[in-house]
Amino acid sequence: RGCRHFVIDNIAVKGNSPNVIVEYSGDSAINHLLSETGNGVGIGIDNCVSLALNVVDVFNNTSHGIEIKGESSSVNLISCETSNNSGTGVCIMDLSRDINLTDCVVKYNKNNGLISGSSSHAIMIDSISICGNTNKGIYIDGLSHTITGNIIEENGDNGIEIIGTNCSLIGNIIDGNTNGIKLTGNYITMSNNHCINNSLTGVIIEGNECIIIANVIISNAQEGVKIETGSNDTIISLNNIKGNTETNLVDNGTNTISVNNKN
Repeated sequence: RGCRHFVIDNIAVKGNSPNVIVEYSGDSAINHLLSETGNGVGIGIDNCVSLALNVVDVFNNTSHGIEIKGESSSVNLISCETSNNSGTGVCIMDLSRDINLTDCVVKYNKNNGLISGSSSHAIMIDSISICGNTNKGIYIDGLSHTITGNIIEENGDNGIEIIGTNCSLIGNIIDGNTNGIKLTGNYITMSNNHCINNSLTGVIIEGNECIIIANVIISNAQEGVKIETGSNDTIISLNNIKGNTETNLVDNGTNTISVNNKN
């Protein structure tokens, strides 16, 4: 608590209640840390600024794997893995902002893979694998998040669900979940994603003024894209929507612009 300019390296922490808590600290790094079988969160980060977690492995804890909360900012998770925890793999809450996850693995957690709260801002989720979690792969609330270049597969609920605002989905593979993607928030842009082989609908749109462009949405077990009643001003263009078991494109929205889709 209250530490600056420290480095923790090559440490294993096991079977504590909880294992690791970092509070009101920053300008520091935690490298090559193993946190396992704790009673509580694997790693809790509370009101920290400029903190890096590099090659951290968090598994078999009784709550969330990694929890970031308070007014934490500029927290970077690089090449980390969080798996088999009883809660969510990565839980980002409160006023946390500028949180970056790169080249991580989030798998087989008993709740969601990754979630963010309604007051979070500017989370970057880049090049990570989120697979086999019991509930949703990614569940994002808050403002101005970017989800790019990830593999989200075989989660027990929606692959990605966004209820936040001004978010971007770019170049992800969403494969083998229930619904692939559900967009409940507003002003969401979705481009160059592959949404395939999901057991229900490929993409569900419930929000307003979403832009769906140049995606591949194929071989889903129900509709390819379903724009729900109450969704307004969706733009859907240049998508490859085909081979879905039911109707490829269902539009129950208002003022939808649909052009040059292959379906």
